[in-house]
Amino acid sequence: MRQQQMTRLIHSLPQLTHHQRQQLASSLQALLDHSQAIAVVEAHSGGSRACPRCNSSLLVKNGSANGLQRFKCRHCARTFNALTGTPLARLHLRDKWMGQAQALGEGLSLNQVAQRLGVAQSTAFRWRHRFLACPSNQQARQLVGIAEADESYFLVSCKGQRGLLRKARRRGGKALAGCKGSE
Repeated sequence: MRQQQMTRLIHSLPQLTHHQRQQLASSLQALLDHSQAIAVVEAHSGGSRACPRCNSSLLVKNGSANGLQRFKCRHCARTFNALTGTPLARLHLRDKWMGQAQALGEGLSLNQVAQRLGVAQSTAFRWRHRFLACPSNQQARQLVGIAEADESYFLVSCKGQRGLLRKARRRGGKALAGCKGSE
């Protein structure tokens, strides 16, 4: 938008009704949330990109779709974006993702999340599980510092199993150091 058009738009704002101003504010907030979600996704993917199919690093930029940069692999000729292969791939309504993340942090119920974001309860449920699946894909590349491990003994229940390899025992008791669990 040119500066003259922007100036005219700003000067026309006082002519809007209260309801029109609210609509404008909510539209602008949705655009800001959408661009913020895209910025977080793009920043998270970082500079070390690789093809999700063949792990090649021979990539070229290949336009953009829905605000996300697309890439093309020179090795397998597949295209992908930063969300490909993640739990958030193919999820719509990106302008509400930041609200979902905030609701997860606050520990809201599904009904409260659905009402706050204006989505169906099934959508809130599906989003919750997709968002919670994201950290499980992250694994530490290298263990740094001191790592300690200790022994733990657990009582093993063989209830319902045929052909016990040990004598039947009574209820209760304590785990023994020499006992092995069922494998």
